[in-house]
Amino acid sequence: MVADVSSFSWFFPGYGASRPRMVYAFVSGTNAPEVTSFRIDHATGGLGVATSSAPVGQNPVAVSVHPSRRFAYVVNGGFQAESGIDTNSISVYPLDPVTGAISGPIQTQKASTDSPAGEPVAAVIHPTGKFLYVVNHDRFGSADDTDLSVFTIDSTDGTLSAPIRTADSGGAPPTAVALSTGGHFAYVTYMFRTSTPVGNTFFETVKTYAVNPVNGTLSGPIGSSPTGTAPWAIQVDPNDQLVFVASLSGDAVQTYAILQNSGVLSPRGGITVQSKPTSLAVDSEGRFLYVGKQQPFSNRNLEVYSVDGSGGLSLAAGLLTGSGSMVGPMALVAEPQGQFAYAVDQNANLVPFVLDPTTGGLTAGTPVPGVLVGGSFGGVGDPSSFAASGTSPIWVDGCTVVAGPGFVFEACPLPSSSGGTVANNEGGGDGGTHPPASSFALTAGADPIWGGIVVSEPPGISIDECGGGANTLSARFPRGTVVTLRATPCNVPTQTYDFSWTGGCAGTGTTVSVGMNSDVSCRLNLTPTSTH
Repeated sequence: MVADVSSFSWFFPGYGASRPRMVYAFVSGTNAPEVTSFRIDHATGGLGVATSSAPVGQNPVAVSVHPSRRFAYVVNGGFQAESGIDTNSISVYPLDPVTGAISGPIQTQKASTDSPAGEPVAAVIHPTGKFLYVVNHDRFGSADDTDLSVFTIDSTDGTLSAPIRTADSGGAPPTAVALSTGGHFAYVTYMFRTSTPVGNTFFETVKTYAVNPVNGTLSGPIGSSPTGTAPWAIQVDPNDQLVFVASLSGDAVQTYAILQNSGVLSPRGGITVQSKPTSLAVDSEGRFLYVGKQQPFSNRNLEVYSVDGSGGLSLAAGLLTGSGSMVGPMALVAEPQGQFAYAVDQNANLVPFVLDPTTGGLTAGTPVPGVLVGGSFGGVGDPSSFAASGTSPIWVDGCTVVAGPGFVFEACPLPSSSGGTVANNEGGGDGGTHPPASSFALTAGADPIWGGIVVSEPPGISIDECGGGANTLSARFPRGTVVTLRATPCNVPTQTYDFSWTGGCAGTGTTVSVGMNSDVSCRLNLTPTSTH
């Protein structure tokens, strides 16, 4: 049974408040690698002993947990089958909804339609839980052996359809994929290799694609932005405002603003991160960006950056995990509740950290040893990624969902909260407190007689009646942001005007500013003064 439910508000966790919070990572089993579950201590973030395990392939690369927390997916690399699991494949594992225990696999199939195929290096699940994307990457192969595959997820048992190739780059290897919080857009990074054809326009870029809601395929690209050399990791912030890309060989992290409605990325600058950033994570409230580095610099291989309202990054904390030379792969995860972060470091330790929500400082707990860290190729920039599951402290106000058994099929936009109380083992609230919204909508309009341009700073609003293309009349901005609207006549105006702003804005000039502490609607009213 499926039901449409419209215009309601909910505090999530709700139905899932009693479900366990878990970390799933790869360990060296007695005879072969395994994917193993650890239960998160809601007070300390500690993991303790493993609670369950299941076999994986010869070289497990990434594990991803379905939003329903009923299934997990593992991509397997390597050179030969292991434990009956083929190489270059993806396997499906049931998760116990009460204990979080992992079992299986119940299905294994090839991760790509290509033969030979690049090795799968990442698996990302669509926010609605309907689709799964696998990045198949070969930095050394021919021009046609890498691709991005999309699978449809069966809503009953989590099994996967046959793969469909999508977002073809024409020979530039894809390195990572991320999806907007609402699931309408996908962002894919591509790198260069010697077999990439001359004239290829994909390498060292992040491309924006529209997501087909029926089969999950990607159309476009509808936008393109440059990255640094060898873009390696990508993250979308939970407010659906920003995208971060780590460039492995460029020693940098770039920030992009998501232009509302179009989903296209607008570069907002970057920072130098030395040396070789390989992994990114954003806490569930969008406050901090975590950066894991292949090589320590200034005695740090894990850094925390504060994220301001416009996407600017400033170093908040940093530390050196483990001991020894600390050169090699490193992976990071921010757990959904926003209390803890986890790192698999170069010494094969899975380290829990408690986050200071004010300063961004991290306090390390007791590590779990013997975790696999080698990744797809076991070399530069190749961490084995792992997963943390749980509920998020998210208030969803006035949205529409289509709910089925155990799933949300059409996800609401999920703005993160900045508050909430800890009332149960999930660390979530009791539903009695409405957390403040993290972003608000600004809607702009102008008199029909206007023949000019209205844009916002920070970018988002774009009204162009001078023949410049599509108009974006509404955009969301982080709470507290001061947005300036600027009106400019076309280059050869036939009319001059007196300007006046009404609604949530007040002013008589060509510019007006408004603080985003609630949803705001502004209108530009014009009075003709003379004709040329």
